[in-house]
Amino acid sequence: MYPSRVKVEDFSDKRDVDDRLTPYNWLFIQTAVVCKDGRDLTVNIPRRCMHCAHPPCAELCPWGAVAAFPDGAVRIDDSICLGGAKCPTVCPWHIPQRQTGVGLYLELAPSFAGNGVMYKCDHCQARMAAGEKPACIEACPNGVQSIGPRSMIVAGLLRRLGRGKA
Repeated sequence: MYPSRVKVEDFSDKRDVDDRLTPYNWLFIQTAVVCKDGRDLTVNIPRRCMHCAHPPCAELCPWGAVAAFPDGAVRIDDSICLGGAKCPTVCPWHIPQRQTGVGLYLELAPSFAGNGVMYKCDHCQARMAAGEKPACIEACPNGVQSIGPRSMIVAGLLRRLGRGKA
């Protein structure tokens, strides 16, 4: 790697890792034990991209590889991403993950191996284009995952909390 301070992040032979975010695993469930009313309670927290309304990753990317789309998704264009890894630094949840040794950098300066490409959830763009649900929604055992305009998501949440129209 060049410069030598750049960390090699290669998950190509660890695609089945599911206890953390990787370039190939865009969602994992973090489990925490909290104390509520004197009782221990296990809480499952999905760790994934929140597709921010004003994504700092898109505002920071010097290459324009990250963009917010009208459907609410914030996507990284892997055909122009140079893997600079600034996006997880500004992401409130440190979501984007880098795969070293792939992408455009190899065409531009192959002797330097390249910083790779940043990856994160893209709202299952290919599945949605085929008329399918995103994988996280399809796999959710409790049916609490949803996708859609922010106003719809907030309205649904308010209904569940008993603060909105039924």
